[in-house]
Amino acid sequence: MGTLRRVVQVELNEDYFKLFGERALKSFRHFNPGWDLVVCDLGLSEETATLLSSVGVVRAYPHTATERHPQAFARLSAIRELFDEYDIVFHLDIDTITFTSIDPWVDSFLSGEAAVSLHVGTDPLRNRIRQLPAITERLDVDPAVFDKPTFDIGVMLLRRTDDLIDIFDATIGRYDDLLNLSKFQEQDWLSAKMYQRGCVVLPTESWQIHRPAFTNSKNKKHIAASDHPVEHEGVEILIVHFAYDKHHFTRIDGWHGLGYSMWLAWCDATKHFLELPWTM
Repeated sequence: MGTLRRVVQVELNEDYFKLFGERALKSFRHFNPGWDLVVCDLGLSEETATLLSSVGVVRAYPHTATERHPQAFARLSAIRELFDEYDIVFHLDIDTITFTSIDPWVDSFLSGEAAVSLHVGTDPLRNRIRQLPAITERLDVDPAVFDKPTFDIGVMLLRRTDDLIDIFDATIGRYDDLLNLSKFQEQDWLSAKMYQRGCVVLPTESWQIHRPAFTNSKNKKHIAASDHPVEHEGVEILIVHFAYDKHHFTRIDGWHGLGYSMWLAWCDATKHFLELPWTM
Protein backbone atom coordinates (compact mmCIF):
# COMPACT_ATOMS: atom_id res chain seq x y z
CA MET A 1 0.00 0.00 0.00
CA GLY A 2 1.32 3.44 -0.90
CA THR A 3 1.40 6.45 1.36
CA LEU A 4 -2.11 7.26 2.55
CA ARG A 5 -3.29 10.82 2.05
CA ARG A 6 -4.38 12.20 5.44
CA VAL A 7 -6.29 15.35 6.36
CA VAL A 8 -7.66 16.86 9.57
CA GLN A 9 -10.89 18.85 9.16
CA VAL A 10 -12.57 21.35 11.51
CA GLU A 11 -15.46 23.83 11.39
CA LEU A 12 -14.95 27.31 12.81
CA ASN A 13 -16.53 30.71 13.11
CA GLU A 14 -14.78 33.65 14.74
CA ASP A 15 -16.31 33.10 18.19
CA TYR A 16 -15.38 29.42 18.27
CA PHE A 17 -11.88 30.22 17.03
CA LYS A 18 -11.31 32.59 19.95
CA LEU A 19 -12.96 30.38 22.57
CA PHE A 20 -11.57 27.00 21.55
CA GLY A 21 -10.19 26.77 18.04
CA GLU A 22 -6.73 28.24 18.38
CA ARG A 23 -5.91 25.89 21.26
CA ALA A 24 -7.32 22.89 19.39
CA LEU A 25 -5.48 23.53 16.13
CA LYS A 26 -2.15 24.51 17.64
CA SER A 27 -2.03 21.51 19.95
CA PHE A 28 -2.98 19.09 17.16
CA ARG A 29 -0.51 20.52 14.64
CA HIS A 30 2.27 20.64 17.23
CA PHE A 31 2.18 16.87 17.72
CA ASN A 32 0.88 15.88 14.27
CA PRO A 33 2.61 18.13 11.72
CA GLY A 34 2.27 15.68 8.82
CA TRP A 35 -1.49 16.08 8.40
CA ASP A 36 -3.03 18.43 5.87
CA LEU A 37 -5.53 20.89 7.37
CA VAL A 38 -8.91 21.92 5.94
CA VAL A 39 -10.96 24.54 7.82
CA CYS A 40 -14.67 25.06 7.10
CA ASP A 41 -15.21 28.80 7.39
CA LEU A 42 -18.58 29.45 9.04
CA GLY A 43 -17.93 33.13 9.66
CA LEU A 44 -14.26 33.77 10.35
CA SER A 45 -12.90 37.29 10.25
CA GLU A 46 -10.78 38.16 7.23
CA GLU A 47 -7.72 38.33 9.48
CA THR A 48 -8.30 34.85 10.96
CA ALA A 49 -9.13 33.32 7.57
CA THR A 50 -5.88 34.74 6.18
CA LEU A 51 -3.92 33.37 9.14
CA LEU A 52 -5.40 29.88 8.79
CA SER A 53 -4.86 29.96 5.02
CA SER A 54 -1.13 30.19 5.72
CA VAL A 55 -1.17 26.78 7.46
CA GLY A 56 -4.00 24.99 5.64
CA VAL A 57 -6.91 25.32 3.26
CA VAL A 58 -9.89 27.48 4.24
CA ARG A 59 -13.20 26.74 2.49
CA ALA A 60 -16.32 28.84 2.89
CA TYR A 61 -19.42 26.99 4.19
CA PRO A 62 -22.31 26.37 4.41
CA HIS A 63 -23.31 25.64 0.86
CA THR A 64 -26.41 27.38 -0.39
CA ALA A 65 -28.40 24.16 0.06
CA THR A 66 -29.32 25.07 3.62
CA GLU A 67 -29.09 27.84 6.16
CA ARG A 68 -30.23 25.75 9.11
CA HIS A 69 -27.69 24.11 11.40
CA PRO A 70 -24.81 25.25 9.16
CA GLN A 71 -22.11 23.62 11.28
CA ALA A 72 -23.65 20.16 10.92
CA PHE A 73 -24.18 20.60 7.21
CA ALA A 74 -20.63 21.90 6.74
CA ARG A 75 -19.26 18.86 8.54
CA LEU A 76 -21.18 16.44 6.35
CA SER A 77 -20.33 18.29 3.14
CA ALA A 78 -16.66 18.73 3.94
CA ILE A 79 -16.06 15.12 4.92
CA ARG A 80 -17.84 13.88 1.81
CA GLU A 81 -15.80 16.18 -0.43
CA LEU A 82 -12.56 15.17 1.27
CA PHE A 83 -13.26 11.51 0.50
CA ASP A 84 -12.61 12.50 -3.13
CA GLU A 85 -9.15 13.79 -2.21
CA TYR A 86 -7.94 11.77 0.78
CA ASP A 87 -7.76 8.20 2.06
CA ILE A 88 -8.07 9.10 5.76
CA VAL A 89 -10.19 11.96 7.11
CA PHE A 90 -9.91 13.01 10.75
CA HIS A 91 -12.70 15.25 12.00
CA LEU A 92 -11.65 17.23 15.07
CA ASP A 93 -14.10 19.11 17.25
CA ILE A 94 -12.68 22.47 18.19
CA ASP A 95 -13.25 22.00 21.96
CA THR A 96 -10.32 19.60 22.19
CA ILE A 97 -6.68 19.54 23.20
CA THR A 98 -4.23 17.07 21.65
CA PHE A 99 -1.40 15.94 23.92
CA THR A 100 0.74 13.80 21.67
CA SER A 101 0.88 12.14 18.26
CA ILE A 102 -2.29 10.27 17.29
CA ASP A 103 -0.19 7.71 15.37
CA PRO A 104 -0.91 4.88 17.86
CA TRP A 105 -4.63 5.38 17.29
CA VAL A 106 -4.25 5.62 13.50
CA ASP A 107 -1.99 2.56 13.37
CA SER A 108 -4.48 0.50 15.36
CA PHE A 109 -7.30 1.75 13.15
CA LEU A 110 -5.54 0.94 9.90
CA SER A 111 -4.45 -2.51 11.07
CA GLY A 112 -8.07 -3.66 11.40
CA GLU A 113 -11.28 -3.70 9.41
CA ALA A 114 -12.88 -0.59 10.91
CA ALA A 115 -14.28 2.07 8.59
CA VAL A 116 -14.64 4.60 11.38
CA SER A 117 -13.26 5.18 14.88
CA LEU A 118 -15.18 7.35 17.32
CA HIS A 119 -16.63 7.53 20.82
CA VAL A 120 -19.44 5.02 21.42
CA GLY A 121 -21.93 6.33 23.95
CA THR A 122 -24.24 4.52 26.33
CA ASP A 123 -27.53 6.21 25.48
CA PRO A 124 -29.60 4.25 22.93
CA LEU A 125 -30.39 6.08 19.74
CA ARG A 126 -34.16 5.91 20.29
CA ASN A 127 -33.80 8.18 23.35
CA ARG A 128 -32.57 10.97 21.07
CA ILE A 129 -35.03 10.60 18.21
CA ARG A 130 -37.96 12.99 18.37
CA GLN A 131 -40.01 11.42 15.58
CA LEU A 132 -38.94 7.80 15.35
CA PRO A 133 -41.38 6.58 12.65
CA ALA A 134 -40.56 9.55 10.41
CA ILE A 135 -36.81 9.24 10.70
CA THR A 136 -36.98 5.44 10.25
CA GLU A 137 -38.90 5.86 7.00
CA ARG A 138 -36.81 8.72 5.64
CA LEU A 139 -33.48 7.09 6.44
CA ASP A 140 -34.67 3.67 5.27
CA VAL A 141 -33.28 1.86 8.32
CA ASP A 142 -34.43 -1.07 10.41
CA PRO A 143 -36.07 0.26 13.62
CA ALA A 144 -33.95 -2.24 15.58
CA VAL A 145 -30.86 -0.07 15.09
CA PHE A 146 -32.36 2.52 17.43
CA ASP A 147 -31.81 0.17 20.37
CA LYS A 148 -28.05 0.44 19.79
CA PRO A 149 -25.84 3.06 21.48
CA THR A 150 -25.33 6.35 19.73
CA PHE A 151 -22.01 7.49 18.30
CA ASP A 152 -20.35 10.81 19.10
CA ILE A 153 -18.91 12.13 15.84
CA GLY A 154 -17.12 15.13 17.36
CA VAL A 155 -13.73 13.41 17.14
CA MET A 156 -13.86 10.88 14.33
CA LEU A 157 -11.36 8.99 12.21
CA LEU A 158 -12.73 7.78 8.87
CA ARG A 159 -11.34 5.53 6.17
CA ARG A 160 -12.65 6.22 2.69
CA THR A 161 -14.94 3.33 1.76
CA ASP A 162 -17.83 2.95 -0.67
CA ASP A 163 -20.22 2.40 2.25
CA LEU A 164 -19.21 5.63 3.98
CA ILE A 165 -19.43 7.59 0.74
CA ASP A 166 -22.96 6.26 0.20
CA ILE A 167 -23.93 7.05 3.81
CA PHE A 168 -22.73 10.65 3.57
CA ASP A 169 -24.35 11.12 0.16
CA ALA A 170 -27.68 9.82 1.48
CA THR A 171 -27.56 11.99 4.61
CA ILE A 172 -26.61 15.15 2.73
CA GLY A 173 -29.30 14.50 0.17
CA ARG A 174 -32.00 14.27 2.85
CA TYR A 175 -30.55 16.93 5.15
CA ASP A 176 -33.36 19.51 5.02
CA ASP A 177 -35.96 16.75 5.13
CA LEU A 178 -34.43 15.27 8.31
CA LEU A 179 -33.94 18.47 10.30
CA ASN A 180 -35.45 18.57 13.81
CA LEU A 181 -36.32 14.86 13.82
CA SER A 182 -33.56 14.08 16.32
CA LYS A 183 -31.64 15.79 19.10
CA PHE A 184 -28.27 15.91 17.38
CA GLN A 185 -29.36 15.77 13.74
CA GLU A 186 -26.50 14.41 11.63
CA GLN A 187 -24.88 12.58 14.55
CA ASP A 188 -27.93 10.38 15.07
CA TRP A 189 -28.58 9.89 11.35
CA LEU A 190 -25.01 8.79 10.71
CA SER A 191 -25.13 6.43 13.67
CA ALA A 192 -28.29 4.78 12.32
CA LYS A 193 -26.95 4.47 8.79
CA MET A 194 -23.60 3.06 9.96
CA TYR A 195 -25.40 0.40 11.96
CA GLN A 196 -27.68 -0.38 9.03
CA ARG A 197 -24.71 -0.83 6.68
CA GLY A 198 -22.80 -2.93 9.22
CA CYS A 199 -19.85 -0.55 9.36
CA VAL A 200 -17.09 -1.82 11.63
CA VAL A 201 -16.46 0.75 14.37
CA LEU A 202 -13.33 1.06 16.51
CA PRO A 203 -14.23 2.78 19.83
CA THR A 204 -11.91 5.58 20.95
CA GLU A 205 -12.03 4.98 24.69
CA SER A 206 -8.33 4.11 24.75
CA TRP A 207 -7.34 7.40 23.11
CA GLN A 208 -9.94 10.06 23.87
CA ILE A 209 -11.48 11.19 27.16
CA HIS A 210 -14.80 13.07 27.19
CA ARG A 211 -15.69 15.81 29.63
CA PRO A 212 -12.61 15.65 31.85
CA ALA A 213 -13.64 16.07 35.47
CA PHE A 214 -12.18 19.34 36.67
CA THR A 215 -12.80 18.12 40.20
CA ASN A 216 -10.13 15.51 39.45
CA SER A 217 -7.00 17.41 40.47
CA LYS A 218 -4.71 14.92 38.72
CA ASN A 219 -6.39 15.42 35.35
CA LYS A 220 -6.54 19.17 35.80
CA LYS A 221 -2.83 19.29 36.60
CA HIS A 222 -1.94 17.17 33.58
CA ILE A 223 -4.11 19.21 31.22
CA ALA A 224 -2.29 22.29 32.47
CA ALA A 225 1.14 20.78 31.75
CA SER A 226 1.70 19.68 28.18
CA ASP A 227 4.77 17.64 29.14
CA HIS A 228 2.67 15.33 31.29
CA PRO A 229 0.23 12.80 29.82
CA VAL A 230 -3.40 12.77 30.79
CA GLU A 231 -4.39 9.33 32.03
CA HIS A 232 -7.77 7.70 32.35
CA GLU A 233 -8.06 4.37 34.13
CA GLY A 234 -4.35 3.79 33.60
CA VAL A 235 -4.38 4.55 29.86
CA GLU A 236 -2.53 7.52 28.38
CA ILE A 237 -5.04 9.73 26.57
CA LEU A 238 -4.12 11.38 23.27
CA ILE A 239 -7.00 13.88 23.05
CA VAL A 240 -9.07 15.54 25.77
CA HIS A 241 -12.53 16.56 24.57
CA PHE A 242 -14.27 19.22 26.62
CA ALA A 243 -17.58 18.10 25.08
CA TYR A 244 -19.72 20.45 27.10
CA ASP A 245 -22.47 22.38 25.34
CA LYS A 246 -20.17 24.85 23.61
CA HIS A 247 -23.19 26.55 22.02
CA HIS A 248 -23.80 28.08 25.45
CA PHE A 249 -20.69 30.16 25.01
CA THR A 250 -21.74 32.04 21.90
CA ARG A 251 -25.43 32.66 22.42
CA ILE A 252 -26.40 36.29 22.09
CA ASP A 253 -28.21 36.37 25.44
CA GLY A 254 -25.09 35.81 27.49
CA TRP A 255 -23.39 33.13 29.52
CA HIS A 256 -25.15 30.13 30.95
CA GLY A 257 -24.90 28.55 34.40
CA LEU A 258 -22.47 25.74 35.02
CA GLY A 259 -21.10 25.87 31.51
CA TYR A 260 -19.44 29.22 32.24
CA SER A 261 -17.48 28.03 35.27
CA MET A 262 -16.42 24.85 33.45
CA TRP A 263 -15.31 26.89 30.46
CA LEU A 264 -13.23 29.19 32.67
CA ALA A 265 -11.52 26.17 34.22
CA TRP A 266 -10.85 24.78 30.74
CA CYS A 267 -9.39 28.09 29.54
CA ASP A 268 -7.14 28.39 32.58
CA ALA A 269 -5.86 24.83 32.24
CA THR A 270 -5.16 25.13 28.51
CA LYS A 271 -3.95 28.72 28.11
CA HIS A 272 -0.32 27.71 27.56
CA PHE A 273 -1.29 26.03 24.29
CA LEU A 274 -1.89 29.49 22.85
CA GLU A 275 1.87 30.06 23.03
CA LEU A 276 2.60 27.26 20.55
CA PRO A 277 3.66 28.44 17.07
CA TRP A 278 1.43 27.96 14.03
CA THR A 279 4.29 26.54 11.97
CA MET A 280 6.83 23.95 13.08
